[in-house]
Amino acid sequence: MKTRYIFLMLLHFCLIVWMPTFAQPPAECPFGLPTRLFPNADGRVIAEGGVPVHIEMSTESYVIRQLATGAEFIAWYGPACVGDAVWWMVDGHNSMGWIRESSAEAEDYFIEPLDDMIEDLAPRPRAGDDPIMIDDLGLQFDLSANIAGGVDVHWVPSNVGEAVPDFAVQPLHREVSFLGYVGTEQEFWLHIRVYEADAWDAVSTAPIDDLRTLLDEHPDEPELTGLAPINAARPLRTLVEYQDFQNGQGVRGVVRYAQAPIPPTDGELLYLFAGLTDDGQYLVRVAFGLDSALIPTQEGLDERFDYPLFGEYDHLVFNDSIATMLTNAPDEMFRPRLSDIDALIASLYVGEAPELCGELPSRLEIDDTVRQVLEVDPLRVRDAANGQVIESFSPGEEAIITAGPECIDGIVWWQVIRPDAWVGWVAEAQGDRYFLEPIED
Repeated sequence: MKTRYIFLMLLHFCLIVWMPTFAQPPAECPFGLPTRLFPNADGRVIAEGGVPVHIEMSTESYVIRQLATGAEFIAWYGPACVGDAVWWMVDGHNSMGWIRESSAEAEDYFIEPLDDMIEDLAPRPRAGDDPIMIDDLGLQFDLSANIAGGVDVHWVPSNVGEAVPDFAVQPLHREVSFLGYVGTEQEFWLHIRVYEADAWDAVSTAPIDDLRTLLDEHPDEPELTGLAPINAARPLRTLVEYQDFQNGQGVRGVVRYAQAPIPPTDGELLYLFAGLTDDGQYLVRVAFGLDSALIPTQEGLDERFDYPLFGEYDHLVFNDSIATMLTNAPDEMFRPRLSDIDALIASLYVGEAPELCGELPSRLEIDDTVRQVLEVDPLRVRDAANGQVIESFSPGEEAIITAGPECIDGIVWWQVIRPDAWVGWVAEAQGDRYFLEPIED
């Protein structure tokens, strides 16, 4: 049965919603001077003799061009804390690559911002750490306000036999959606999904044998496997680690999907996890879209990024460099923090799924407005659940749920009211067919 959790506190909700869209001040690298730049910032070379533009974040890598003292550029990706230096990917003077802002051995900056320095930008506010325990549909975990203000736990019906692409076919499963999320709001990438492992293999074009083998053999360097099939390439994959939960284990990583060789924008990074319970019965998948102060916004790229110049860049080298930047990034560079999501997964316990009343999960709850969805047939309205017929509920008509549910002979019954018309009990579904659908607010 669908359950909604109230936001932790109104204050937390306000902090989550009123979020500035500009760059947040990044945490300092453990070496070098504090960064003064941010993605889409204009900068200038101030080092005597200029600075080399490298194809990678290494002073030993190929030098694309030497930028002279006074040369201006646009900073795009960074800061990257690599090799005892603070690096930025920039473009300027028909060159694109990585330059150092400062280094551990240098006493001064090599480059400087032309506009507002990073310390002049207000930090993004964060919600507090007050956790609440979520316990519904056999799933338990601790939710931190640093991730979201609440959750919606519900059943998702099987879409086998429906007109969906093969990679999108899913069996009946439990799902946790997150409300008041602190990161990028991509609904497709914001959930915990729990499937019966055998049911997944029975209907999906992507069985999870590789995940079973990985967790059984447990190599020192895991591959990110067992993820939901996606009709896109995965040019970026990093921070891959094993991650335990209370009664199982899996693997997590930070990835980016793309269908064209274009640079990533803020909000496209994904924290993905796939795991199995210890008994192998349940497959667990977790997805969170991430914001990052290291990545420019789509608006910034659209306005000034040199896409033709980027087309000449070695994209494999570029993606490897971005992966290295993310691997070395402080935890504060991600929103929500990866450590907060790790803690949520570590607290997860996957219990037995409760039995359904009938073949389909209920999609309704008290106070929902519902619509009768039978194409031509009226729905019988009764004086009690499975009682005497007193009225009819015509296709397309709407009503409000006031009581229920009651389960009788595999049918979920709800009391509904049509103002100034009637009050009575109606069936939500029977077999594989719904009679009522919720109307979104």
